Amino acid sequence: MSVQDGKIQLGNIQFDKSVNANEFKSKYSDFIAQEEEGGKDFINFLIYPQKIDNLYAILRVYFYKEKLHMIVLRMNNQDSFPSWDDVDMRGLVDEKRAYDSILLKKLGKPPYKYSWGTISTSCDVRGGDSNIIISYN
Repeated sequence: MSVQDGKIQLGNIQFDKSVNANEFKSKYSDFIAQEEEGGKDFINFLIYPQKIDNLYAILRVYFYKEKLHMIVLRMNNQDSFPSWDDVDMRGLVDEKRAYDSILLKKLGKPPYKYSWGTISTSCDVRGGDSNIIISYN
């Protein structure tokens, strides 16, 4: 992951703040599993699992007013979308620790703040989710 310029390669997709939602949709249509409008000026795309090292990244890409706003990714051992049956509530904190370890290995010590945005991890035990979040300014 090269992040200094905000251009981040995740599997087959390169994320760049300069690409708007329509350009993204056109360029990566084969990788989009689902498209959702999320209220005024929001649109997001669920991306088919992307292989990164020995894992697969499940990506949800958010655009606000046509601009890249946020990427939420969750790592998985298989190239399919996980179901609620696969969620281990007790393992979510461990999953977050694993994400912290991945970022430490790939990017060095935090904080991960750049001129274009930030990278962080989150864990929502109540929501059953642990993620890496890439936020663009």
